[in-house]
Amino acid sequence: MANLMVKNKAVHLSEPWRMLLFLLVAQLMVAFVGRSIGPLGVLIGEDLSLTKSQIGMLPAALFLGQAVASVPAGFLTDRYGSRKLLLMAAFCLGLGF
Repeated sequence: MANLMVKNKAVHLSEPWRMLLFLLVAQLMVAFVGRSIGPLGVLIGEDLSLTKSQIGMLPAALFLGQAVASVPAGFLTDRYGSRKLLLMAAFCLGLGF
């Protein structure tokens, strides 16, 4: 993915653009997980015997977890760097599925 073909000429993506592309893909995966809870809430509620108010709290619980995890993630990013942390997070996310 580092090289693209533009009119039969190879174009090399510079390091910041590769990182931006990786961040875009990571953000799309996170958004997909976060946005899928709403439509699947009915099915999740039926399986877990949840009330409508409990189903409504599912997206809030997800975003609360993200808010709590963002502070330690910031410290880890400062200590180890964004590249290592993103690779580790993508690996853990892949193991979760």
